[in-house]
Amino acid sequence: MSTLFIGYTRFSVHQYESGSFKATSTAGGFSETEYTEWLYDSDRLDTRTAIFVDESLPQLAQASKKCDLVHIVAISPSLPEKYKATLQEARSRYPFLRIHETKQRAAPSHPNLPLVKTMLTKRGLAGQVFGMYRLDDDDLLPIDYFERMIPYVTGEHVGYRVSLPQGIGTIRAQNGYVLPWTFYEAKSSAGFLSVHRFSPDGQKIFGLEARHHVKGHHKADRNFPVILDGRQPGFFRVRHQTQDSTLTTSAGAFFTRVVEQATGRPTATHDAVASAFPHIADRVCDSAEHLHGTASLTAEPISLASCDLAVSCDYRLPMLLSGGLARSAATPAIQLRLTLEEVPDESAVAFFREAGFTVDSQNKFERALRWADQKITDVLEPPPGTAITRLELSSSDDVTLTSLFAAPLKTVGAST
Repeated sequence: MSTLFIGYTRFSVHQYESGSFKATSTAGGFSETEYTEWLYDSDRLDTRTAIFVDESLPQLAQASKKCDLVHIVAISPSLPEKYKATLQEARSRYPFLRIHETKQRAAPSHPNLPLVKTMLTKRGLAGQVFGMYRLDDDDLLPIDYFERMIPYVTGEHVGYRVSLPQGIGTIRAQNGYVLPWTFYEAKSSAGFLSVHRFSPDGQKIFGLEARHHVKGHHKADRNFPVILDGRQPGFFRVRHQTQDSTLTTSAGAFFTRVVEQATGRPTATHDAVASAFPHIADRVCDSAEHLHGTASLTAEPISLASCDLAVSCDYRLPMLLSGGLARSAATPAIQLRLTLEEVPDESAVAFFREAGFTVDSQNKFERALRWADQKITDVLEPPPGTAITRLELSSSDDVTLTSLFAAPLKTVGAST
C-alpha cells in the first residue's frame, strides 16, 4: 500500500480577529472592512492564484507519483467566484486536489479533522499510519518532497514532526522571480510534516496537538520530537508585496528592503533551483539583464573617475539595477544620485530616507551604490505617485562601469 499524505492549504480564508496575522493584530491592524478589501484585493489574489495553481500544483503532481496524495484547500464562502472557479478547474486537472468551503475558522496546522476521518475511512485506512503537511498558497515544495518524507512515515514515528529546513528564497518580479538565495529555517511552516495513525475503530487520529501544547510550528519541538533533514532544499519561499508578513506601519520601499536582504545572503544556483523546482526554473533569473523590458543604460564602458554617468529616465515603477565593475581601487566608493519629476514633499523625503538616501540642497537624493564582487545589484524605487527622472553615478576612485541594466520589478497595475 502506498504511503498516504494529506496536504493542507488555507487559500485566503476570511478570519478577521485571528491572532495569526498582522492584518488583524491589535497593533496597527485593519478594520473588518479594510481586512476584507485587503484579503480579496485582485492583485493579491491574482498573485497567489498564479503561484499556487500554475507553479505549486505541478510540483506536487510530479512529486506524488510514488505515493497516495490528497491535498485539501480550505476556502471561505465569500471568496470571489473568479477564484473559486479557477480552483475548481484545477481540481479537474489534479485528481489529488480537494476544495473545502468552510464557514468556520480554519486551523493553521491541519485541515478539518472530520473531513480527514471521512477520507481515511473511505480509503479503508483504519489502523494505518499517514502523514499530514501544510503548505501556504505562495510556497512551493520540491519534486522529491514525498520521496524524502516516506521513510519517516512509520509506526515508530507517530507523533513526530519532520522539517526540511533548507530553503530557497526569491523575490516575485513581474510574472517570475529574481535574485534567488539560500537560507536555513528549522520548523518552517512550508512542508512541515506530522506523522499520525488512524485508530483501528476509525474514531481517533493519534499524534495531534493537545490543547495544553505550546502553539506555533516554530515551537513544535516543545510538544513532539522533531526530525530535521537539511541535506537538500526543502521548500521555495516567495517574497512579494501582498504577503501579510510585509505589512508594517510604514508604506515604505518594499523592493529596496527585500533586494538588500537578498544580496546579503548566499546565492542559490540555477542548478539547485532547476533540480528541486523544475516547474519554475525558467522563471528565475539573477539580474535585471534577464527580466522582461530591460534596457541597457550604457553604450560602452565608462570610467567614473573621469566623468559621471547621467541618465534621463521616467521610472514610475520599482526598477532593478544590475551591472558590472572593473576597478583598481580596493573598495571604490560610488555615489548614486536621483532626481524626481517634481519637488519632493515630506512623504517622498521620508520614503527615500527609509531607503537609505539623504536629500541635498537641490532636492536630489543620494546614497552609496550597492555592489559586491564587481556586480551592481540595486533598486530605484520611486515613492507612490511620482517618478524618478534622472539617475547619476559618480566616483572619485579608479573604477570603470562595464555595463548597467535597468528593468521593472512590477508590471503596470500589479502588486507582484
